[in-house]
Amino acid sequence: MVPISSTGGWQSICQTDDPIAASDLASEAMRAAERDGIDPVEITDEVGSVFEVILQAMQHRDGSLAD
Repeated sequence: MVPISSTGGWQSICQTDDPIAASDLASEAMRAAERDGIDPVEITDEVGSVFEVILQAMQHRDGSLAD
């Protein structure tokens, strides 16, 4: 799980294009989906790599389109 700083919270985590942070967020998202009864296969069938989606979103947080 990604540690949340007391000063920046989630916003400070998302202000990076660090692949380790993206990996931690992707792992947590998949665990949360499983807890809510969503099969991980459904997610990967829909978006492919959750890690890639999160990393691209973090890299393009200015609203630009991914490559």
